[in-house]
Amino acid sequence: MKKFYVFFISIALLLGSYTAIASENSLIIATADWKPYIGSDMQNNGYVADIAAEAMKRVGYDVVYKFHPWKRALLLAEKGKTDGVLGATYSKSRAEYLEFPQPISKIHIHFFHRREKKILYTTLKDLEPYRIGVIRGSMLETKFRQSGLATDAAVHQEQNLKKLLIGRIDLIIAAAEQSMYILKNNFPQDRRNEISIVNPPYKKNDVYLAFSKKHPLHKKIAKDFSRGLSLIHNDGTYKKIIEKHGISIL
Repeated sequence: MKKFYVFFISIALLLGSYTAIASENSLIIATADWKPYIGSDMQNNGYVADIAAEAMKRVGYDVVYKFHPWKRALLLAEKGKTDGVLGATYSKSRAEYLEFPQPISKIHIHFFHRREKKILYTTLKDLEPYRIGVIRGSMLETKFRQSGLATDAAVHQEQNLKKLLIGRIDLIIAAAEQSMYILKNNFPQDRRNEISIVNPPYKKNDVYLAFSKKHPLHKKIAKDFSRGLSLIHNDGTYKKIIEKHGISIL
C-alpha cells in the first residue's frame, strides 16, 4: 500500500502544473478563426484543422478544437491550459513553451494597400512614414514595433481591411489567401477593387500544430503527429483534403 501511495505522489509531481483537461490520446487544441485556413463555422473547421485532425487520428489521437482570440489561444497553450495551439508559426520565443513538429502547410505573407496610394518598399525602413495594420499578439506586431514602425492592432483581419478602406491605416500585413478570402466573402466588388496586393511576398511562413511543453508527453505527441502527417502525405489523403476544401493556393 505504501509503494502504491509513493507511486501516486510521483505521478502527481510529474504532471505538476499541467492543467489541460485531456488524456494521453484525447487532446484539446486552442486556435483562432483564420479563414480559409481555420474557421469555427467552416467544414471540419477549415483545411488546416482538417489535415491536423486526420494526421492525429492516424496515430491514435482525438482532437477537440477550442476557438479563442489568437493572443489568448497562445497564452492558454503557454500556461498548459490546452494541449497545444493550431495555426502557429515558429519563433525562438514560442519554442520556449511550444514543441514544433513537422509543419502542416505554408502561407504567403503580403502587404496590402489602397490601389490609389501605391506603396513600394525595399526594406522595412522604407515603411516608416506609414501606419500598418497588424493582428494583436502576432509576431509581426512585435517585429514591426521593434523596428520602429507605426502599427495599429486589430483582433481580426477583417477589421484591418475595413480600416484600410476608410484610410485609418496605410497598409496591412496579412496572409494573401486569408485577405483574398475575406474580401471575396465580406466585401462588395467595388470595395474589393480598391485594395491591391504588394508583390513579391514579404515572407513565406510554415504553419504548425504546436504542442504545449506543459504536457508531460509533448515530445512524444509531436513525434507522433509528424508521423501521422507523413502517412497522409504518402497515401494521398493530404491532397484529397486540400481538394475537398477547394484550396488552390499553397
